[in-house]
Amino acid sequence: MVTFKASTTELLHSLQADISANRLVLPMPPDLALRARSLIADPDCSINTLADLISTDATLSARLLKVVNSTAYSGREPIHTISGAITRLGLQLVQSLINQLSLLQSIYQYDTQTRRWLREPVRQSQAVGVWAAALAMQQTKLNPEEAMLSGLIHNIGALPVLARLARRHGTRTSADEAIAIARTLHQKVGIHILQQWHFPPHMLQIIEHQRNPAYGPGQATHYTDLVIAALALFEVEEERLNADQAERLLAFSKLGITPQQALDCAELAESRQAYAERF
Repeated sequence: MVTFKASTTELLHSLQADISANRLVLPMPPDLALRARSLIADPDCSINTLADLISTDATLSARLLKVVNSTAYSGREPIHTISGAITRLGLQLVQSLINQLSLLQSIYQYDTQTRRWLREPVRQSQAVGVWAAALAMQQTKLNPEEAMLSGLIHNIGALPVLARLARRHGTRTSADEAIAIARTLHQKVGIHILQQWHFPPHMLQIIEHQRNPAYGPGQATHYTDLVIAALALFEVEEERLNADQAERLLAFSKLGITPQQALDCAELAESRQAYAERF
């Protein structure tokens, strides 16, 4: 079996060369999300036109209806149509949800072994997204759906790294080693992916600074602060980090809550449960 150091060094050099030469095989951008973004930006866009577009993807349609009928957004009457979901949620919120759900679907373009290795990074991205959305709702005036998306994309660079490992090393690399290598390399690759997908600059900052304990320009809370805190809370729950260490992060000071308070907060637990329902 290849050693971690040798695998990481080899893969990093290979990925850097492919990035420079534009050869890195990236996950396909969420085409429907890009088309929806273009439609929503059109002042003449109608709800029915957008609903027709979303309806071309049965899986995405089903998940959007699941979200709109979840406890986070449900009203007195259940919603059974895509146009009804758009009316209840609004165009900008629907755009964010399409980005989220399309991103989750992108893992299915990989082979079976890569998808098996992706289970842990996907579980982490969902947990961090849920924490970020709950923190946004309870502790800030930031958009919880943008916070959810921020959490979901924080480790997107793991996808092509794990795909490359599966192709080049296959059974010679264990799942644990593959995931460890992905954790080492995912930020550099993730930034490249979001650049290619034309995501806004603040999303790139989330990937770049998610492990920066002193990040926190200005007094206002940013989506990066939410992801830093959400990732730390996930790692506390996973027993990779203790709450006292997490409390040193500037993000918690800006959010006005300690890690232990966040873990014990009933309102945050309720919000997390509501957002987790969509998965």
